[in-house]
Amino acid sequence: MLFTVGLLSGCSWQRYDKVTWIETKPRSRKEGWLYNRVKVTAAVPVGKALRLDHSIPRLFFGPSRAANLDASGNVPAESSFYVDRHPERMTVAEIERGAIGAGPEGKLRVERPKTGTTPGFWGIDEKGRKFLVKLDDPRWPELSTGADIVGSRIMHALGYRVPVNDIITVTGTGRPEFDGKRATTSLQISDVVGHASYNRLRNRREFRALRLVAAWINNVDVSEQNTMMTWDGRRGYLYVIDFNAALGSWSNDVKTPGMGWRHLWNPPADVVDFLTFGRLRPYDEKMPVFSPAVGRFDANFDPRRWRPTWRNSAFDEMSEEDARWMARKIAGFTDEKIQAVVRAAKYTRREDEAYIVQTLIRRRDIILQTYDVSPPSSAAATR
Repeated sequence: MLFTVGLLSGCSWQRYDKVTWIETKPRSRKEGWLYNRVKVTAAVPVGKALRLDHSIPRLFFGPSRAANLDASGNVPAESSFYVDRHPERMTVAEIERGAIGAGPEGKLRVERPKTGTTPGFWGIDEKGRKFLVKLDDPRWPELSTGADIVGSRIMHALGYRVPVNDIITVTGTGRPEFDGKRATTSLQISDVVGHASYNRLRNRREFRALRLVAAWINNVDVSEQNTMMTWDGRRGYLYVIDFNAALGSWSNDVKTPGMGWRHLWNPPADVVDFLTFGRLRPYDEKMPVFSPAVGRFDANFDPRRWRPTWRNSAFDEMSEEDARWMARKIAGFTDEKIQAVVRAAKYTRREDEAYIVQTLIRRRDIILQTYDVSPPSSAAATR
């Protein structure tokens, strides 16, 4: 069974290689959590290994060049997958605002509880608009909500389609477990068809290079379940969603020290770790929690060694050229613009805000040094 799924997975990945606009309604695609994890961890790698036209050249020459580039080596300025936004060309206010749209107005009425590990509900505001409302775990106030806002602002500025996310204090539900609590709201994305397959996006530069963005903010859960494919009757659009696993957050808990350094399930690495008694670990197993709002997030960081919790087929194909393309975009985040991103998360303690700002700056600088990209110019800070 694994052989068959792997072969089929390996043979289907070219579907979106050179597509600019999706002009045929995508097939509804929703996978169970367990099925998806087995697929991305074992079946897809097996399928790619069985494609000798892929695996043998990669063994000797590394990842192939991204397939969706024009003659100048650029991705399309706008497509179903990406918009050519660049933080260098955006003002501080634009970056702090994020995706354009209004948050909930007036009181929220609870429609139904949300599923998943993060507490929250689907709510309807006084204008009849529907929002996904996510709260922090009581043990870690501001941790998950702050990470979600920082992640969405950075992803939007770099050109990815994301939901309209805001920080609110919940009012009007009549439910004591919700009212008065800090939360993030995400305006419902309409016309959702299902999830996207990163395996079918693996030859697109914007999704290969998404690995470097995820590494910068340590968003370890860039999974297919955190995508949404939509259809407006004429074109399809892909959204990247849910950034609760960025910074020091892991959904409704804090990250463990090794998150960002290794896949959750990687037998060869696990064997080496066992035989060496963990002495080769590049991270501090006793890394402390900075604060409840920050969790575990530091600048002990190597972009080339960064790993998400679960394998991502597009990430596995990122080339040095893909990484430098994204590093040049990340360089557009001046210190002032990083401050604006974190300010949008509305942390209560200035110490938490300052720590996250400085850590993001240091991780940005490590990326730029790694890929030999010039640091941002202060002249672009207040455009």
